[in-house]
Amino acid sequence: MSRLAPLASASIVWVSLLASAMAEDAARQPVAKAPIHSTVRLDPVSISPDSPNREVIVEITLQPGYKTYWRTPGDSGVPPTFDWSKSDNLGSVTVKWPAPKWFFDGSGYAIGYGGRTRFPVSVVAQDKDKPLLLKLNLDYAVCKEICIPAKAEASLRLPAATEAVSLPLVEPFKGNIPRRVGLGEAVDGIAIAAVEGPVDALVVKVRVPQEAAEATDSRLFVEGPEGWLFGKPEREVLEGGELRFNVPLSDKPKHISATKIPLLMTFAAAGRSIEVVSDLDVGAIAR
Repeated sequence: MSRLAPLASASIVWVSLLASAMAEDAARQPVAKAPIHSTVRLDPVSISPDSPNREVIVEITLQPGYKTYWRTPGDSGVPPTFDWSKSDNLGSVTVKWPAPKWFFDGSGYAIGYGGRTRFPVSVVAQDKDKPLLLKLNLDYAVCKEICIPAKAEASLRLPAATEAVSLPLVEPFKGNIPRRVGLGEAVDGIAIAAVEGPVDALVVKVRVPQEAAEATDSRLFVEGPEGWLFGKPEREVLEGGELRFNVPLSDKPKHISATKIPLLMTFAAAGRSIEVVSDLDVGAIAR
């Protein structure tokens, strides 16, 4: 399934950012341009007094023509992995994934990002009265004709809720993070209205406002359990503000015991996006 293209040589990038909230010169340190056509930085967004909750941004910036991958990379590639295990006083962490795009990579379709991508991250300190030291080890791929593995290290000290200090904050994330809704539930006029199977002849119907129906950037992504891989859907524009997506099944497990599988479907168009979980009958495909 997911794989990384052969490499001419291994390239490892070490990007380090340390913001000290205790020092007066706590301005963000510049990040050197990485030799693999990208830069990475870790920035604070908000610090709520008397709360263990924090928000930070992991930003990957790629040179023109390069891409990196989504959590489900498509026909090829590897997704970014965010490792926070070396952090101090970290209770929990949640990375949010912006809505991606489809890319044709010569042999198939990949799913990911180009340009600048900002991943909002919610973090909770174990003890809000103590500083939180975030240490990120990020593994990701930078791809054009071939894919190059990249590694970045970044650290950021967030003050305790009781510390009377401030950090230079970046703007809150305003990107396109899909909102989780139920099947048929509309947000901003868009809804995944129906999921029809069997899984090897999957059809997903989406209701959208007229301007979204005509948008050329409307796109659907279908994720299944481990071993299930779905390809780039074919889109049909129907009457009455409805889109129909015919979703190809690219791969499946060798041995199938379940009669139903959960699907996570993400739809994005015109700067809006939603995601829906729905169980689907496996149907009469070969087991």
